[in-house]
Amino acid sequence: LIKTYKLLIIGKVQGVWYRSWFSKEANKLKIKGYVKNKDKLDEVEAKVQGKDESINKLIQLAYSGPPLSSVKYIYRKKILDKNIYSEFKII
Repeated sequence: LIKTYKLLIIGKVQGVWYRSWFSKEANKLKIKGYVKNKDKLDEVEAKVQGKDESINKLIQLAYSGPPLSSVKYIYRKKILDKNIYSEFKII
């Protein structure tokens, strides 16, 4: 069953290739949606759509991130989204 979550990733996540890394990991796990920078320099937002086990794995990986990143916390909220994403994009 496909689920959709909105994630707010907080830490050293801008200027460290985090979105690119996150997109590659999402694609490996066949997760669709997007990742984008927020106005605050320590926040990235992602909307992820896929199987629960894949999303859980991505969140687990997201705490490690690319070498220069440092994630403090990931807020996760299940959402009802009528959009069905066909790819994972960096916005």
